[in-house]
Amino acid sequence: TYQVESLGDIASNFEVSISPSVIEYGNLSSVEITITSFFNSPVYNALLEVSSKNGYVSPSLIPISEINPFGSITEHVNAEFAPPSNGSSLLEPINVTLRFYYDGVFLNFTKTLRILAIGKPLLIITGVSYAAVEGNTSEVTTSVSFEVGNSGSATISSVTIVPLAPAGITLVEPAVVGVPNLQPSESEAVSFTVVGKPGTYTIPLHVIYTTPLGQEVTETCLLYTSPSPRDRQ
Repeated sequence: TYQVESLGDIASNFEVSISPSVIEYGNLSSVEITITSFFNSPVYNALLEVSSKNGYVSPSLIPISEINPFGSITEHVNAEFAPPSNGSSLLEPINVTLRFYYDGVFLNFTKTLRILAIGKPLLIITGVSYAAVEGNTSEVTTSVSFEVGNSGSATISSVTIVPLAPAGITLVEPAVVGVPNLQPSESEAVSFTVVGKPGTYTIPLHVIYTTPLGQEVTETCLLYTSPSPRDRQ
């Protein structure tokens, strides 16, 4: 018969791991918790409790019907943490407790796992303006200006802006705009020039950037402009 001397002895018979190792602050992320048993007997009708004092974890109670010796089980939970005010990345704790009966004795152990939570970038387009450089009632050359910014809590890197001229106007320059990395609360002025008939136009912008997790993201923003020779500065 397996003899239990302390809760520490029980914990040493189980390995608990978490995946992925990195998530974004402010995102409800799917997390896998894997338990591997080195216990010398099957574990039946166990209860897995998952919690964090710093964030939200659901479900918090997961019934486990069986864990075989030298076997593994993987359970999925959703976790979310609020970003700290200083925008830093932190190792956030997730507590995992396994409870079960063995040979008439109630056993349990708790292990604290750490998951790296990093800030989440948030791209914004503000301050859109336009001014006629030259033109007449049939054709106007217009400078379109705006600010591309980051109102999130992590750096946006490798920002590329591709304006797509709609029918009726032509993009003169530049065809592609590159912007330096945008830190939280940072913005950069961007402008390009179009030529076309006076009127009201919607100009899609493809904005491509890289997140702190190394993911390339493409967002489409819409600019509204109404070039007119009367706007000439």
